[in-house]
Amino acid sequence: MAAINENDNGDRNKLNPTKSKTDNIINCIAPVLVLEHVLGIFRFRITDNNLAPTTCVMKILGLVITIVVGVVFAAVFKENVDVFDVIEDMPSIALLIQYISSAIMTSCLLNKANILIMTLLADLDCILHLNTCDGFYKKSKTLTIIALAVISSIRLISSISDYILAGDKNNFVSVISDMLYYLLNFVQDIETLLFFLMINMLKSRLQVINHYLVHFIHNDCQDKTSVYTIRQRSAKTETKFNLFGIIRVTNLHELASSYDIIGEICSLINMVYNYQIFMTLISVFIYIVIALWTAVYYFRTEEYDSDNLFTIILWFFSQILTVASMSFVCGALLSTRDDTKVLVNKLVMDYGLPASARAQAKAFMELIDAWPLRIFVYDLFSVDITLILKFISVSTTYLIVIVQISLAK
Repeated sequence: MAAINENDNGDRNKLNPTKSKTDNIINCIAPVLVLEHVLGIFRFRITDNNLAPTTCVMKILGLVITIVVGVVFAAVFKENVDVFDVIEDMPSIALLIQYISSAIMTSCLLNKANILIMTLLADLDCILHLNTCDGFYKKSKTLTIIALAVISSIRLISSISDYILAGDKNNFVSVISDMLYYLLNFVQDIETLLFFLMINMLKSRLQVINHYLVHFIHNDCQDKTSVYTIRQRSAKTETKFNLFGIIRVTNLHELASSYDIIGEICSLINMVYNYQIFMTLISVFIYIVIALWTAVYYFRTEEYDSDNLFTIILWFFSQILTVASMSFVCGALLSTRDDTKVLVNKLVMDYGLPASARAQAKAFMELIDAWPLRIFVYDLFSVDITLILKFISVSTTYLIVIVQISLAK
């Protein structure tokens, strides 16, 4: 198989002598990476068609950008002497801490991990022969553009509605403060989007493995002797993506190796985004608590304004959407893994297969158990569909507490 991969890669390099194996992967998330660079976040650099750690200039540039944002925020925050304004600025402070610390960690400490993620994804695509299918990458690039457009639209609508419906915006300090808050929220959205895209990449490739397994099982029903031998195709596939038109994996061992790489990538993603997810949850939780308290405050005072309440509710749901997107994509990955386990178990339980074939399936099953593909936040809790439910439950509890404290006064 190694010889086959080398020949395939050699042919592709002759056709594209200036193209590296990670180009397709990076191109899929290029719009998000460009925005990160503008915001002073550098994961790696591309030199001589290879990925390399960031240079000192890039690190200093990122540090300067974050310091400028921090200084401007400090100057604006200094003008807010009212206790109520300081409390309202707490979510912004959490976002600022998240932005500065994450930017520094990403640009200075996590270069090797980010490079390894891209390299392993490229190696995985070579094993699954996805690198010969342009349609697969076009679909991934389209998802990136659509997701980026959605989050940009949501933030833009929230910002415009906040500006129009909120109170007096003639104060220059207030305008700068709001712009900073919008910027910090957008940075958080960009980082969340990149995490979403990385996990979705794993899910899409695991779905390809599942399609291979279905093909194996189908062949098994037709002819027991042809389960582990599939006709090779050397010609490049058509532009339209058709998975079964590029079936070239020859045995379960290769699929098991692919799943092992997915497990390694998932572990690396968990390590790279651990702090980011943790700080995102903290900042969203702080905002929700402050938003609930502010809504109750406005509702019980003469300053009550339905426009202010509408703005708070709009921002509340936009923050919940951040947590929901992470929970959804991680839950989808776990669901796809469960499908993989079911398919492999069918092969394990097929006693009509040769002993060697069932042994490969059992080894595959052990790999699935060894790599649960679950994202943990510092081993405190798992990021899955239950996280958003727990988040809503905790928010409801705090709403009840805030209402009770408010009524007691």
